Amino acid sequence: MNQPHQLPAWPRLLMRRNAAAYLDMSETKFQELVDSGQIASPSQIGRMVRWRLEDLNAFVDELPRRDEVPSGWEDAAA
Repeated sequence: MNQPHQLPAWPRLLMRRNAAAYLDMSETKFQELVDSGQIASPSQIGRMVRWRLEDLNAFVDELPRRDEVPSGWEDAAA
């Protein structure tokens, strides 16, 4: 019997590549969304730069549905 694919348990702080993977997008697109202010800026602990999981969840929670896309969000969906 096939086992369902298990996703990893995500830590509360994610480096850029893991934050992008969590949102299922490229690091380039992720950085574009950060630079445009659509995704919250990272936190810094010493030299480590990390995104908070709750900020990434808030970004997803605030995304409009495909048929509800307000003006200005077209580029975020690309």
